[in-house]
Amino acid sequence: MDGKRVNQDCATKERRWYASRMRKLRSIFVIGPIPLCLFLVACNVSPLSYPHFWDHPKAKLTDTELVGTYKILKLRLSGDLSRAVRETESVITLNADHTATLTNFPEFDGFGDTLLCKFSGSVHWQVDNVEDWWISFESHHPERKMVVPECRYENSVWPVSILSRHAPYRLYSTVGDPDSDEGVEFEKVGP
Repeated sequence: MDGKRVNQDCATKERRWYASRMRKLRSIFVIGPIPLCLFLVACNVSPLSYPHFWDHPKAKLTDTELVGTYKILKLRLSGDLSRAVRETESVITLNADHTATLTNFPEFDGFGDTLLCKFSGSVHWQVDNVEDWWISFESHHPERKMVVPECRYENSVWPVSILSRHAPYRLYSTVGDPDSDEGVEFEKVGP
């Protein structure tokens, strides 16, 4: 009779231990995601935002990996803006001597609501790293005189993000607010 009592006590202790462990695990699974969600909301880092935080190069790229011709892969814009950009083919050609030729490169207002103009002409380019790797275009020399005052970029610099962990890389021009997930993505189509 004493042996049965000891076995029942052990079984009861195991059940109590198991029940307390399950309560702790449940509380971790319920409470654990809350700080993560608050962090993601506070930092405006969403795993669903574009470009994705994991889709950027980790190390400095070589010029030979970047040199080539890029054409539009994706437009992450409203329907009207997408149609306006697609009216003419937009091309970026990066040369080994750090000059580039832009053909119908779209430029939008600061809010990303309006297509202001399309650049065509030569620029100088260089690779920079502030938070991520990007190409900065500077010293725009237009093919023709730009009529719209907002499109006179002769003495300005503007960035284009570099996407992908490895070659072939893609270029991404953010449109408007960076948190709006709107932009123009270019893919390398030739050397």
